[in-house]
Amino acid sequence: TQSPALCINLQCSNNKTMKHLDGSMLEGGGQIIRNSVALSAILKTPVDVVKIRAGRQNPGLSPQHLCGLELVTEMSKGKCEGGMVRSTHITFVPQDLTCGTYTADTKTAGSCTLMMQQALPCLLFARPSQPSQEEPRGQDHCHRAPDTSILHLRGGTDASMAPPITYLTDVLGPLLRRLFNMNLQIKLIRRGFFPKGGGEIEAQVQCLGSGESLPAFDHTERGQLSSIHVKAYAAGRLAAQGVAEVMATTATKELYRLLGPAANPQGSIPPITQDSIRESKEMAFGEGGGCIVTAATSSGCLLGAARPLERGTPPEATAVIVAGELAAAIESGACVDAQMQDQLIVFMALARGTSRLRCSPLTLHTQTAMAVAQQLTGCKFRVTTHHGGPAGSLTEQWMLECDGIGHLRQ
Repeated sequence: TQSPALCINLQCSNNKTMKHLDGSMLEGGGQIIRNSVALSAILKTPVDVVKIRAGRQNPGLSPQHLCGLELVTEMSKGKCEGGMVRSTHITFVPQDLTCGTYTADTKTAGSCTLMMQQALPCLLFARPSQPSQEEPRGQDHCHRAPDTSILHLRGGTDASMAPPITYLTDVLGPLLRRLFNMNLQIKLIRRGFFPKGGGEIEAQVQCLGSGESLPAFDHTERGQLSSIHVKAYAAGRLAAQGVAEVMATTATKELYRLLGPAANPQGSIPPITQDSIRESKEMAFGEGGGCIVTAATSSGCLLGAARPLERGTPPEATAVIVAGELAAAIESGACVDAQMQDQLIVFMALARGTSRLRCSPLTLHTQTAMAVAQQLTGCKFRVTTHHGGPAGSLTEQWMLECDGIGHLRQ
């Protein structure tokens, strides 16, 4: 049992009051740690989190969660107590986020995409590094401007219970660039699958200017469906067996079957394009695969659904599931898919002004992200139906509004 006063040896330079969070609330997963530590670093507010993943089969921090915690600790020159695998209580005291070149390796098949989601908002609010500051030794990286950070992450790029890297490159990245005008590039270096991991991804992100904040956004106009794309990939023996081709063909057929009248009143949909990729040994470590389907609209909405292949699930079944998830997102009339909802919450909380998002009923992940953001930032969320009434019907489109705090990059 850990002490309830882990912060006893940690000094906070800005004298901000410690925030306390229950890591078992609502969804009760690793997202609470990722978001609370990221917001803590950005706001320079110390945070104490107890009952971390208390309801899980293996409670406490996994290697992936610990790796992300250590990454943000390094980026913020902070201190952390309780940072060990299976710990259910951590106290984190940040200092100053600084642009730089950062590397993190889960040394497992743990998701490196979730670590990237945690790190990206931190790096937006990081201070430019001084020209005299040295980059970490032994890094193989390109030239870096003082206001830009380079992030090298290793682990699982296509892990269960996490967005595959292709979702970040094809959906999250483009949407963040559109909504916030971010100077952000996300790149796949090498895929890594369960159980070996060994994947690698890279991101480059430019921090906000001094005294700048993220802009609020209005993402409520759905527009007309303009394109649908299917991408499937496989590595190792699965590539030679034609698994990528099977998934791409199956997903395309399923989308044509599901969409029709639901996509537009005339019952026609844009032609569905598809790619099937046999990953080389240089582009993938081990054996695995996955499928992503995306849909774009005339107003700039981008919807996606993606899954890695999992043991015991036939490729055809994976393709059918992914196609069904995208079809559901299209039929909902929402401007984002269900997986994207919670990934925008931290940015909405920090933005200046009121952000508005047209979405399907809130997932438990989204509700949890909102609760953490409200506790740490003081932002205000409101949920109504798209007609403006109280949200309550599961069949309604919902309008999620957030009065952000307008946090400035110092």
